[in-house]
Amino acid sequence: MNNVDRRTFLKEMGVAGAAAVLAAGGTAVSVAAAETVTKSLPEQPMVYQIIDAHTHYTDWFQNTEGIDSFIESQNAAKVSGSVLFGIPLRKMWTPENGLDKDSARKYDDSRRVWAAETDYIVAAAFSRATPAQQKRLHPFICGINGNDMLALDHVKRMIQLYPGLWKGIGEIFSHHDLVSWTTYGEIPRPDAEAYNMVYKFAAKYKMPVNIHSNITSSASASSPQPLFAGQMENAVQSNPETTFIWAHVGISNSLHVDGLPELAAKLLDQYSNLNFDISWLVYDNEIAKEGTLDSGWLALLEKYSDRFMIGSDFVGHFKPVESYRKEIRKYDLLLNALPATAAVRIAHDNFLRLLPEQGVTLRTEDRIMI
Repeated sequence: MNNVDRRTFLKEMGVAGAAAVLAAGGTAVSVAAAETVTKSLPEQPMVYQIIDAHTHYTDWFQNTEGIDSFIESQNAAKVSGSVLFGIPLRKMWTPENGLDKDSARKYDDSRRVWAAETDYIVAAAFSRATPAQQKRLHPFICGINGNDMLALDHVKRMIQLYPGLWKGIGEIFSHHDLVSWTTYGEIPRPDAEAYNMVYKFAAKYKMPVNIHSNITSSASASSPQPLFAGQMENAVQSNPETTFIWAHVGISNSLHVDGLPELAAKLLDQYSNLNFDISWLVYDNEIAKEGTLDSGWLALLEKYSDRFMIGSDFVGHFKPVESYRKEIRKYDLLLNALPATAAVRIAHDNFLRLLPEQGVTLRTEDRIMI
């Protein structure tokens, strides 16, 4: 290992990354062997490479700081790859609502409309990215409304226009408290017919689906049975060949559900096609509240370490760099509390494992008129 101290190397790369790079240098080193090396080192936090599995390239106005800003912040945070999706809604800026440019980042009560243009923005950005940047980005289609039976046509259109680019679908929206209440039209259920058409298509092309669907409402959070859990379970159960990523474990703004780790474990036991991301408030308010890890969540994440992933949930703005770094590296507390193999899965491997080997190309029977 040229001019690299082994202790520093393991600290920077993480166990699995160290094993892979050491092997590439000509010495076969297993993850187990790398773990053995770390046991002889002084106790110190590991810095794992991360895949950001939940981050929005565009904000609520469908603006963005751009790919270079996106990549620069990720480099500073030791993030080696990322999902690339927009956001399926756009705030309306009217003379009466008093919005300004800073409102693009805010989670507030501005009225919203569905925004298919978000996918064109992502496709254009990916097409302009350098080959090196493209290798670390994984574009998803998200600009669909689950109440619109033409949602699947939009997915097909995106793939037909940009063959070989897309790897997944999401983050699509269902129940989303304040966001849903301020969006024109009915709230799409996670098991809506239009969404089911998309799920079946996603299964055919091995595209994972990331969906935000609150597990209940704030008014019903104390109920024994979470209000919307059955709808999401129905979607997962009815589409066993579709890979689901349930965003934030069903948690959203000001929403707490007693017994959520136990419910998550039950669902994971029942449905092998279900995964969770722990971005945003579920980590801050449930898993690591006030900087202290919850023992129930820690046990769950260790037991099902192949079914969870992490993300920043930033929306279109990635500067200052320190803000992004702080948000994504907050997971170091969790990762260092887990066995190294579990930490590597959650930080890096799980998201990549769910993706198709390459961006999808539409089959002849699925082509539409454009």
